[in-house]
Amino acid sequence: MIAVGVPFLLLLLVMIVHAGGNATLSRSFLRTLRWVTATELALLVVLASVGAIYEYRSRARDRREFPPQGKLVDLGGYNLHIQCVGPQRAENAPTIVLDSGLVGSVLDWRRVLPEVARFARVCAYDRGGYGWSDPSPRPRTPDGITADLHALLEKSGERPPYILVGHSLGGLNMWAYASRYPGEVAGLVLVDSVHPQESFPFHRLERVRLLLLRYALPFGLPRWRGWCGGPEKAAIACQPRYQRSYYEQRATMPLYFAEARKLSPPGSIPVILISRDPRRPGANADTESRWRNWQQDLRRISSNSHSVTAEGSGHDIPGERPDTIVQAIRNFRQQLPR
Repeated sequence: MIAVGVPFLLLLLVMIVHAGGNATLSRSFLRTLRWVTATELALLVVLASVGAIYEYRSRARDRREFPPQGKLVDLGGYNLHIQCVGPQRAENAPTIVLDSGLVGSVLDWRRVLPEVARFARVCAYDRGGYGWSDPSPRPRTPDGITADLHALLEKSGERPPYILVGHSLGGLNMWAYASRYPGEVAGLVLVDSVHPQESFPFHRLERVRLLLLRYALPFGLPRWRGWCGGPEKAAIACQPRYQRSYYEQRATMPLYFAEARKLSPPGSIPVILISRDPRRPGANADTESRWRNWQQDLRRISSNSHSVTAEGSGHDIPGERPDTIVQAIRNFRQQLPR
């Protein structure tokens, strides 16, 4: 504010004095205005240069310290990142596939992945533009996202059947996959999934904030201020591709949910819904009541579904109650026909 306020005040004084007929004082204020403006511009150039160097070196460090957790698979001009662990599966045993929430990555599953790998083959992946994945040319709608995942699993050598596990927005993505490729899906686990009737308005203030953050990235300001999170999170969230992909996903939300509302029910495919605890400390009663109604409505998508509550957990069930997810997958897998 000072950087803008001082030149503005000097300009105002120049105008007032000039209007009063004092040409000498007006020229004096004008010289001061020029000096202040030139000094501020020079300082801005120096700060921008220092910030750009800081950001360049930080990204080089990120590449060394936070390499991809799995492998990058070429889908024809762009790479998607997938991490598969656990034993090579037995014949007809399902592989577990994990999809994260709106701005998530494979890191969201770090407390789930190793535990599931003790008894099953399990894969987590990064959607286009997130984590270590390149932006995808396909639209950020359920159809586009599931087409990416299908191609990724096929090219990485993974074979159906799959148990699909989706958290938050990932829940709708996995439902879309089950609707599009029902013959490949043995079961569906929706972890506090959003409902197709939900909406995420992209308000103008949020648009401006995201654009400013995105254009400030090359100069290191978001990283320096901690707006991207801690070091490991910043290695992902301070990447231009991440911020661009997030903006595009938010802008595509009306189309995304319009398509999601047309999803066909997965029929008799078994479904488990894991929901957050509406009685946890600090929970808003009205918000939780509305969310609970959406969760109960999601049970209707399959004739073979049941619900589990992650006791004490908020929306971040993979981080707060990973044991609930692991146990649900274990039980689910054991109950499937051999």
